[in-house]
Amino acid sequence: MYSMLGKKFWSGVVMTVSLLLSGCGDDEPAATPVARDYSVLTAQTDNAMGATWREGDSLAVYSLASTSYCSYVLSGSPGMATATFSRRPSSNTFADDARCYALTATGNVYGISGSDGGYMKLTYRLPAAYDAEQLTPADCPYLMNVPFWGEVTFDSNGRPSATLRALTAFLMVDLSTVPDDTQSILVTTHSSFRLNGTSVTGGAGEPLAGNFDCLLGDEATLAASTTFRYKDVIQIVLDLDFQTLGRIYIPIPAGKYERLQVVALSDDYYNDYEWKGTLLATYDGQLFALNSLK
Repeated sequence: MYSMLGKKFWSGVVMTVSLLLSGCGDDEPAATPVARDYSVLTAQTDNAMGATWREGDSLAVYSLASTSYCSYVLSGSPGMATATFSRRPSSNTFADDARCYALTATGNVYGISGSDGGYMKLTYRLPAAYDAEQLTPADCPYLMNVPFWGEVTFDSNGRPSATLRALTAFLMVDLSTVPDDTQSILVTTHSSFRLNGTSVTGGAGEPLAGNFDCLLGDEATLAASTTFRYKDVIQIVLDLDFQTLGRIYIPIPAGKYERLQVVALSDDYYNDYEWKGTLLATYDGQLFALNSLK
């Protein structure tokens, strides 16, 4: 018994020494950071309406610490939710430790003010009028009319990618259920209007179109700018064969609305809030979240 215990004791000592020696001899050097390769970016959409990329789509990548940007154009997989984008020649790149964000619809961006307490601040304009074709995800430049954003991450080889989410909520209208004589769709939060000569009570006139200040960081927020007059009506113009388009997705600011109403106009659109048509839907006290549908 003594010899067996002694054997176990010495074998334990040998094992311990062996582990210590192997631990001392196998120190690995610290990993060298990989330089970022900005030449090709992979972008995918994260949206409920199934929007896809198309030929000619573009992205801009902004740095949190700079107001300059790197410009990209679609180079592969049109018609898909995930596609590749190539950096335009002579476009900017950023430091390897820069925090970056990708944006669509950059033609509607009206100001980048760089870092604001760890967030990138920009001013974005939501239009007050659309053609219905602009608001259908399939085969239309949908992603270029609606603000989508996402933080850019880099893999172990320095290659960038981003998952883009909407900076708005969406109101879905099924055009196949709209009256045949409809000429346009209105979305409004106006305090009151007359429909077919009858007074209709509205909401508080919350902003639906105009300039919105946006902060991009761990999350995104979109709020009406105090430096630009906003509008409480959005108009979507329809063609004669509008019912073949199916569903359209109207971008609206995320938030809670006292009363949001959808009207199908059968006559011209009047600025004095005298309308002829059909009240399609009313949303009272509804919360519309970012990147979500109602």
